[in-house]
Amino acid sequence: MTSRLKISLCLFLGYVLLSLGQVAQAQKKDSTLVGKNKDHVELENHEFHEQIESRVLFGGGKNRPNQLGEQHLRFIIEGLKRDIDKYEHLYPQDKIILKLEIKGYSDGKPFYTTQSNDERVAYNKYLSKKRAYYISNEIQKGLFDLVHGVEQNIEAKGEELPPYYPEDAKEDPQRRMCIVTVLAYSMPRDSFNLKKSQQFVAIDHSKGFVPNEVESKEQFLAVNLPANTPKKYRPGAKLTASNPMTNPKVDKSKETPTPKKKSNESSDEVVVYNGNSNTKTPNATTGKITPLSNGKVVFAKTNAAVKFHTGWHTPKPQDYRYLQQLVKEIKEKVAAYRQDNGDKPMVIQLDVAGYADKQGYYYGQPEAQRKRQNLLLSQWRAKNVGAYLQKFLKSQNIKVELKTEGRGEELPPGVTDGPINDSSRRTCLASIRVVEGQVVNSR
Repeated sequence: MTSRLKISLCLFLGYVLLSLGQVAQAQKKDSTLVGKNKDHVELENHEFHEQIESRVLFGGGKNRPNQLGEQHLRFIIEGLKRDIDKYEHLYPQDKIILKLEIKGYSDGKPFYTTQSNDERVAYNKYLSKKRAYYISNEIQKGLFDLVHGVEQNIEAKGEELPPYYPEDAKEDPQRRMCIVTVLAYSMPRDSFNLKKSQQFVAIDHSKGFVPNEVESKEQFLAVNLPANTPKKYRPGAKLTASNPMTNPKVDKSKETPTPKKKSNESSDEVVVYNGNSNTKTPNATTGKITPLSNGKVVFAKTNAAVKFHTGWHTPKPQDYRYLQQLVKEIKEKVAAYRQDNGDKPMVIQLDVAGYADKQGYYYGQPEAQRKRQNLLLSQWRAKNVGAYLQKFLKSQNIKVELKTEGRGEELPPGVTDGPINDSSRRTCLASIRVVEGQVVNSR
């Protein structure tokens, strides 16, 4: 009996010691995570940085997306929701900021046969604004519980042509769209508390989501319809274009002219960029950065491929991640080189070529029009990829020389002529070369 009791006690003590060991290990793991988070707060302003660009399509005269547009909207919300949730489990002390840039468009179709041109343009501009506000509200509502601040820029473009659309397609249903750019990034708590009153609107999670409202159609038309519009086309009641409460007339003779700032600053001057601020301060060494003859090539890559969905001029989400990894790799190479050779100037030479397949934009589209539209589409693809790389590579003592070219339906290198709907031709190829530079005094 005594031996059995001893065995039981030994087993019990072993179980207790094992449990304590697991608890200690978990605490150690947690402390490591907290330590990592502290390092992250001290060293990095934005650990989480995800950008999604998409277009959301609408039906004629509708301010709600069509079936395909709903799919694109769900793709934006669900993709960000999944990735933000993963990040917040790793860094719960950080705050997530949502930056929205939404441009609403409409086609040039009138609402009724006797509608004047001025009224049609104003109505379609109001419709494009309602579309943009709807998208903004849906994204904010879908991510409300996960984000802590919102900054947004909404533009009602109306009948203005979206990128790469020809002017002869006035009632093209593809023009009923919103172009949506959503950027989600993290911010340490201390920085969040300092900037929330200046940079973005902080979200109070103790209250429910309240959508942003668009002014009434009458208010919008009162300001946006020209004063000489025939009376039958103008909104009634007190809200008219001549009402000084809604459209005050400014005496320009009493205005103090704003002096224009003269800037001798060149786009490739040595500058210091301060965080998210758009302001830039000249470095102590002023001058232009140029490639050094026989300078060391720090990094080189040819034909880095980025893919696109049919008709889109913004890359697929996985290709944005590829571009982010590429930027990270280039920065690491530059940092490693500077560690051994000092903070030398660098020149990053970017050559981006965009391509498109042979798909038309509607059934029976003339070949010449299709080729021109696909050429414009390929140009916008190259510009978007080039601008994205330039934005994240340009920094202190680094000049980015960017060249973009749209090659339309021309075959990319290594691709043979295939089907009309060919994913291998919906691409951009970027050649990147990082060389040691020198500062040439501009004085």
